[in-house]
Amino acid sequence: MGSSQLREEHFRRCFSGKVFGARHLWEACGCALRPTDFFCLASSVVSLLGAPGQGAYGAANAVLDRLAEATEA
Repeated sequence: MGSSQLREEHFRRCFSGKVFGARHLWEACGCALRPTDFFCLASSVVSLLGAPGQGAYGAANAVLDRLAEATEA
């Protein structure tokens, strides 16, 4: 499936566990409000290098990378 053929539902499936779950945990831990000693996220090199047919998966991993950066700040 080419990136131009990706549909919203496909993104939702890829994001549901990885991004939405991580965001809920991030908010529940109060990571945005105070320094956090430990917060672990599992991402993939696909967010940087890409992979054929893995556009939504790569985007979900890129969101996790950004969430990790926001937690460090």
